[in-house]
Amino acid sequence: MAIKPIKQIKNVQSRTLNFVLSAIVIACGIDFIVSGIIDYVDNKEGWIYIIIGSILVVITIFVLCLIELLQSRSTTIIECAVTYDKQKKELIEIPGYSFSENLKKYLEAACNESDDIKSVWTKDYLGLTGIINGNKGNTKVSLTQSSMLLNQLIEYILLKELSLITIDYFNKPNFKKKKVNEIRKIDVPDLVATNIFLNLFAKDTSERVAFDNRENPNVVMAYAPNGALFEKFELKLPKKCKIFKSGFNVIELKHPLFTLKLTPAFTGFGEVLPHNFERHYLHSSISKVQSYKAMIGIELKLSWKAFFISKSEYFEWIDKYIEYLLAHNSFQYFIDTIHWDVVETIIECNTKEQK
Repeated sequence: MAIKPIKQIKNVQSRTLNFVLSAIVIACGIDFIVSGIIDYVDNKEGWIYIIIGSILVVITIFVLCLIELLQSRSTTIIECAVTYDKQKKELIEIPGYSFSENLKKYLEAACNESDDIKSVWTKDYLGLTGIINGNKGNTKVSLTQSSMLLNQLIEYILLKELSLITIDYFNKPNFKKKKVNEIRKIDVPDLVATNIFLNLFAKDTSERVAFDNRENPNVVMAYAPNGALFEKFELKLPKKCKIFKSGFNVIELKHPLFTLKLTPAFTGFGEVLPHNFERHYLHSSISKVQSYKAMIGIELKLSWKAFFISKSEYFEWIDKYIEYLLAHNSFQYFIDTIHWDVVETIIECNTKEQK
């Protein structure tokens, strides 16, 4: 974990200042209350001091809680790597890197079944068609059709990982069924309609020629002989939690206590892989491997009502989901996990010794 002493100092300064000011105001409020109680006992007066003191204490506590809630809002950007063979128009899988493995697996399964998806993917190359500079200094990128398709695939991966986490989390016996909603494909028509992969993979096998139109109601996942894939889509979320598309590529989970926004984005811009990664890990030449950067934006906002959460276990899955996204999709996390800097150094040393 990176150490940021300057940032820590600023945080300590801010918290200390808040603490001192709050302590002073609360002390004044308590002094008013005590004085008011004494006057009230002696002279049946002083109630105004009690009210003023109580207001000071309550407002200070409320402001402190509000500040903590505002600071608990978090924005996380996960940087992912996409490796691509431009000549073959194929994704290059990075073994052990879940994000890359999932992209390859799902894209191949979709192309095996759908000629439409295969046609879109092979029509052009992955990347940008242009960069547009707006009048107000805003810069927009124009992606190829295959890049737009990849963006939907990343979105599907986020939904699938959300499904895995929430189902596993809420399947424990300590959760009451009446406080948890089961959400299926039919409950999220806007997600299905806007994501070609969710629409394909979650479609019942009885409606798919690749599976001989056979109905398999108890099957969660299945592969057809031609490589087509069926994955049952379902989520388990707390009551009153809704999931929907709130933007072109924004998935939003909204609850009275929180708002979680997921923004997958294939940027089309190049990504620099670690030194000798193509040669030693992918066993390919640097000229054959094109690498691109994708990003996953995660924005979590807590409502003021979150301060009154009585059973936090119904919401702790959010932390698990964010941790899962980071561990399985961050390219830097993957590089750190395999200790590539050490591995590459050892390989180089061995190569020099052999010479």
